[in-house]
Amino acid sequence: MPVHVDEFRTDEGVTFDTPIFPATASRSVVLSDFGLTLRKLDTDQTKYDPMGKYYETVVTLENWKAEGLTELFGFETIGFVDPIIENQDPLTAAKISFQLSNDDGATWLVWVDGPDAWLPAVGIYAGLFNDETTVDLRFPLFPFSAPRQLRLRVKLTPGLSGIQRPVLFDTIIYNKHRMDLYEDVTRSMKRYIDDAIHVPMFFYADISVPSPTVLVEQEIGLDVKIVEPIKVFNTTTDPGKNIDLFVAIAPDGRTILMSGPQVGKIEVQFVGVPDVFIGAEEFFQISKIPSVVVSVTSMKQYLNIRNRAPERERSLARMVGRMQFTRLYYRIKATVRVQSSLKREALQMTDAIERILDQGQCFKSVSNGECYCVMEQINSVAEDRVAQGLFVGAVNLDIIGKIWLTDEIEPGTKEGLAGLAAIDGKVPLVREVELSVGGVFTCNLNIPPHLRRVYRERFPIND
Repeated sequence: MPVHVDEFRTDEGVTFDTPIFPATASRSVVLSDFGLTLRKLDTDQTKYDPMGKYYETVVTLENWKAEGLTELFGFETIGFVDPIIENQDPLTAAKISFQLSNDDGATWLVWVDGPDAWLPAVGIYAGLFNDETTVDLRFPLFPFSAPRQLRLRVKLTPGLSGIQRPVLFDTIIYNKHRMDLYEDVTRSMKRYIDDAIHVPMFFYADISVPSPTVLVEQEIGLDVKIVEPIKVFNTTTDPGKNIDLFVAIAPDGRTILMSGPQVGKIEVQFVGVPDVFIGAEEFFQISKIPSVVVSVTSMKQYLNIRNRAPERERSLARMVGRMQFTRLYYRIKATVRVQSSLKREALQMTDAIERILDQGQCFKSVSNGECYCVMEQINSVAEDRVAQGLFVGAVNLDIIGKIWLTDEIEPGTKEGLAGLAAIDGKVPLVREVELSVGGVFTCNLNIPPHLRRVYRERFPIND
């Protein structure tokens, strides 16, 4: 039973509501040492005003995509209100409420009693947001989509007529998912490289008959997807490359339209996106040129940061909890190879891999949406196969990732909560602790010596 924690230290992935004219200032902000909260604005809501007040707003959080997700167990937040006012009526306090989405924000859902279901927040439910307790209580019933994902939209409501604000520090999602570490890290790297790699490339053509177009050939080692920015120069009439002739790229994705018919030597500068493959073995042969091949060579448990204490998960609304063996961290050795029939393109691709998988860079897991982190870029080596006309570069990486290897601990076992009865594999949470302490007012001189270390009272003796 893993836990997914979303910490609000930066506004990366957070979308703020656009101010409604005449207002121009955002009503909310993410502070690195404070969290997601409101900020004071002047009466016109055009700028920050320390003597102003807070206004209600809606903020959309980053989408959490976890394709291996099988169960949502509990939902919890960490936050507070600022300032804290003693003896405040709870009805006047600042609050946070939620809408949930399973399709990256295309549709927002809220729980509605009566039909007892998660329904789209449209029509009569358009302004409805659920509080944390309701979300936690109905969390296991939230419908999954394909791919499985969850996104939150938060409504921040100020208290006491705008003088008190809510602060959201973390959101915590207890869940269960399927994951194979070896397969997942390979797929996750492939998808990350697919989205991130952009290689600057060149194509040269010699046009003898006036033509307003130029076709970027594939067979010479440029079988890649062409994306903008694209620049075209006639180096015969413009050797300084001062006039960009590019107009558009045709629907076929290979033909470049120029501003007019051209004759002479044409240089096309563009960004190429090579295909990425998963290699099954160290020695590979991929017919697609150029291409990128990802392979994982070895894994080893990283025990230096292992916490062996069991992790506890809970649903406060349903008052149930369970225990899980702690997550295990692994150091993963991986190699990303690039191959091209052109030496320059091979070097450019190697450089692109080094940039997007540098030390400290993270990429998201396909199965659970958590981060794999590049601990070290070990080395970058050339593995050219000149006899085959193939130029190869290899970037070797040391990556750290985590996985939960076992299921939750069953109550009543030696490792679990011995003696407690389970309900569907879950343990009821403690609602109230009753403790009574008593004593007997008597002389303890007759207590055997071996028990006197346990309890002793000293009385003054009056002559």
